[in-house]
Amino acid sequence: MESAVLEIIDYQPEHQPWFEKFNRHWIEEHFWMEPIDVEVLQHPESHILKKGGSIFMATWRNELAGTVALKFVETGVYEFTKMAVEDRFQGKKIGRALAEAAIERARKEGAKRIILYSNTKLPTAIILYRKLGFQEIPLDGPYQRSDIKMELNLHSPGIIHYRDATLEDLPRIVDIYNSTIPGRMVTADTEVVSADSRVGWFKEHSGKRPLWIVEDQANKIIGWVSFQSFYGRPAYDATAEISIYLDPSIRGKGLGKKVLEYTMDRCSALKIKTLLGFIFSHNEPSLKLFKHAGFQEWALLPNIAVLDGVDRSLVIVGKRIVQ
Repeated sequence: MESAVLEIIDYQPEHQPWFEKFNRHWIEEHFWMEPIDVEVLQHPESHILKKGGSIFMATWRNELAGTVALKFVETGVYEFTKMAVEDRFQGKKIGRALAEAAIERARKEGAKRIILYSNTKLPTAIILYRKLGFQEIPLDGPYQRSDIKMELNLHSPGIIHYRDATLEDLPRIVDIYNSTIPGRMVTADTEVVSADSRVGWFKEHSGKRPLWIVEDQANKIIGWVSFQSFYGRPAYDATAEISIYLDPSIRGKGLGKKVLEYTMDRCSALKIKTLLGFIFSHNEPSLKLFKHAGFQEWALLPNIAVLDGVDRSLVIVGKRIVQ
């Protein structure tokens, strides 16, 4: 069975040479090794793991490709540190996947803040941190090479996270779904559905075709994401249809863009190479969202649906995610 293209795994003792190699190469390419770097890279168990932190390794097609560490600073505070991706694996969004894994671990550990130290001569890294929600704060810290300190407040408005849906979430999932029906733009259902009627649909989701809950900083459910197989034939196993539904209170605030970006970044781990969206042609906000993310119109099914006596067309948009 073919493994996922990109996987994020927990550090094991045998990973130490790669943890040091990846970071040493990156640091020496851009700056210089400081004594604290040598100590941490050679003894990560003592400096990070045994003090309550975590280390993640990324693999690409079963080959170690990158790493990141989450260092415990004090109660409620962790430091995001020692992220490096080997040169030949650059451009595959491995850094973002590592960062999101570290953020999710910090959240599960009850963190309120994550800090990091970087340098403004690394614009790509700074852009990534800002996309993840980090903001610049006054500089201090142990690294001579750092000229910027950033912080992610995990309790700030706008911070969202994802988890697998459980059957207990189904009533809330259905509530959000039903809220789109009156608008006649999102779904072909014309009457509200019940949670009981969606149990079968819920059970169709699996590890490769997940159903994710989107929660805000207060762990309130504000949306969900569904991956479903296309056409149900083995030759289409690497193609999936994506559906994103958000609570009415947060629509139109840019959250859909964040959710769509997150799902695209996760496709390689799900062994999905192609994503499809089925959108009514008069649903201009959704079409704009997907096209902004690089999706193209691949098919038009004219006048295929009737909503309140009006013929409506369906657009199929698609994007090749993993080559």
